[in-house]
Amino acid sequence: MSRIALICHGFPEGGITRINLSLAMRVHAAAPDLDFVIFADEATNAANCPFPVVATRDYPSAVKEQHIDILVECSRLEKGTEEIRRTGVKIVYADHGQAFGEQFAIIDRRMGGRRRRPLKRLLWHLFLKKSYLGTDKALKMAIERTARAYGQSDAYVCLCNSYVDEIRDALKLPENNRLIAIENPQTPVEDPCLKKEKRILYCGRLSDYDKKVDRLLRIWSSVQDKLEDYHLDIVGDGFERGRLEKLAGELKLQRTTFYGNRTDTDSFYRKASILCLTSQTEGWGLVLTEAQAHGVIPIAFNCSAGVEEVIGADAGILVAPGDEEAFARVLEDTCRRKDLRQMRLRCIEKSKDYSPERNTDQWVSLFRSLS
Repeated sequence: MSRIALICHGFPEGGITRINLSLAMRVHAAAPDLDFVIFADEATNAANCPFPVVATRDYPSAVKEQHIDILVECSRLEKGTEEIRRTGVKIVYADHGQAFGEQFAIIDRRMGGRRRRPLKRLLWHLFLKKSYLGTDKALKMAIERTARAYGQSDAYVCLCNSYVDEIRDALKLPENNRLIAIENPQTPVEDPCLKKEKRILYCGRLSDYDKKVDRLLRIWSSVQDKLEDYHLDIVGDGFERGRLEKLAGELKLQRTTFYGNRTDTDSFYRKASILCLTSQTEGWGLVLTEAQAHGVIPIAFNCSAGVEEVIGADAGILVAPGDEEAFARVLEDTCRRKDLRQMRLRCIEKSKDYSPERNTDQWVSLFRSLS
């Protein structure tokens, strides 16, 4: 029996927590000798979790007390990693972002973070803006942090082979390295609805440095009068919600609804015709494969190799990163296309590439190799 701990900082909320719990349940069902524990930041209601939940940030002590063999982390453990390693536990770093995507978060924090603190904003404009924008300083910092995480881990899991190649080349690693590509799974949808309503969907976190939902609001502002039968549904919540709702008012957006966090996201996918993703950085985009599985056509900025791999040649539409005018044109053209049913069928077929069974087998193989 091997005992595996998954670090879920925001348990029970968040996409990474959802991915981790699904992974643990599938792996344990396929290999009962692999048992799981959840390490959460705080004690919380874990009624729907079939595994023990341990509230801790003292990972070395928790690893010893819970007799953990493998520790899976999804965020940088900048402190205490050496003490954790001295326990003898194997460390798996599961990178849920695009390769070096942390560069965008670094710049955001230098600009004052989500609260845009006045002192930090002043420092940004006086001293930092010139040294970060127009240079690769943030990228170099992201590469250095990736190198540390790689050096501290026994296996470094990326979301696709392209990320493996990018990290290997940047870190100048040999072919025989600890990088592994395991794509996120997508459970097939039984009887997906192909008779869609004229609804455009955004589903996800409302945050600025990565998701850039303000782009979508401006795009919708430019096409809403041309797509009079369509409605924009924004599902999700986050620190930026108030600012985005204010922007929607300033843009005089019509037929636009902010729904906040919802547990019934499937009901939105069943109705939606098109999903829009206007992110600046995106590791994989679970919403893309979820949309495809429901027959919703995704339109996304081609901001990463992961997004490009999910959408592929004909299971959605890719737009040049950050080009809002091009995105608006593509959105309008797509809404008017006559072959939407064929596009939906191609999306459903593409989503089947990411079978949970294949994902489970890859993780079981990795855990057993480390055990």
